Amino acid sequence: MPLDVRLYAMRLFIGCEDGLYESIISQDEKSKVSSGSIDKVFDSKVVSVNARYGTIAISADGEGLFYSNIGESELHVRIDERPKVGGSSLRTDWKDVDLLSYDAESRFQYIHNESQRAGKNTPSYYTLRRGGEYRQIVNFAIQVDEMDPLLEELDIKDDNISYCFNSGSSAFLKLKDGTFFTTDFKQRSAGTYKRIIKEDKGCKKIMSSVVIPNGCVLRYYNRIVLYKNNESLLLYNGSTYGVRSYINSNQFRSLVTINTEDSIGIYTTESFEPTSIQQEDMSQYGRVRYSNIFRLKKKSGDGGRNEMDLPF
Repeated sequence: MPLDVRLYAMRLFIGCEDGLYESIISQDEKSKVSSGSIDKVFDSKVVSVNARYGTIAISADGEGLFYSNIGESELHVRIDERPKVGGSSLRTDWKDVDLLSYDAESRFQYIHNESQRAGKNTPSYYTLRRGGEYRQIVNFAIQVDEMDPLLEELDIKDDNISYCFNSGSSAFLKLKDGTFFTTDFKQRSAGTYKRIIKEDKGCKKIMSSVVIPNGCVLRYYNRIVLYKNNESLLLYNGSTYGVRSYINSNQFRSLVTINTEDSIGIYTTESFEPTSIQQEDMSQYGRVRYSNIFRLKKKSGDGGRNEMDLPF
């Protein structure tokens, strides 16, 4: 059963219940893309896969955090049988070249990595793509810090946190009373955190989160809420299968996609203006005004199919 998928450096990584699978993708002179065989490269359960700066980070649940360097040859990645960081790892997020590994919904370890500027012998996927990565990790996990010093400086108790995640520059902390904080990693003190919003009590269980420019989107069990410029906006009211942003894309960094049982909604967050409408369901009118939605739906039962249908 696939649990996570990641495309990076002309490779497809699939995290599954029984391990990690990899397929090397090739492109010919006519830009035709084809993939090779899908081969197993790791035997433990993989719940999350993350890749950047020439490195793949593999969250193996209770087995810990594993990693491997990614070359440009046709050889598969080689993963050490021993975890690089012990304990549990459920998901990871990048903070520049460093990495945060989450062992629970409300706790993380800060992993320091050593990097160097990409040189002449750097694999081409660093420099060929627009806005490519110009640094390469050379030593992974040279130091691992717990999050307790951060909580002490913010005067927040560990058991008061219901969910946390991070962007490239900040940590986001959602407290059990509904208060939402963000703090800069470089300026951590009780007086420098920024309170985002006092959330209503109806939003409790957080399923996942994504970061957008100047804000974030939280997926609760019964709704999806956008937070930006110290305001909130209800994007979708109901259960969903997932939400994803594209913050590292040059062209689509303002887009958010929401997957439901029978459709995929594509939202743009650039025109977010919550001054007149706040905490209101935008499903009927507001999301067209603010989000310019495209809808992709399952095929209808009559056998007909249009260009916006999904192929299943």
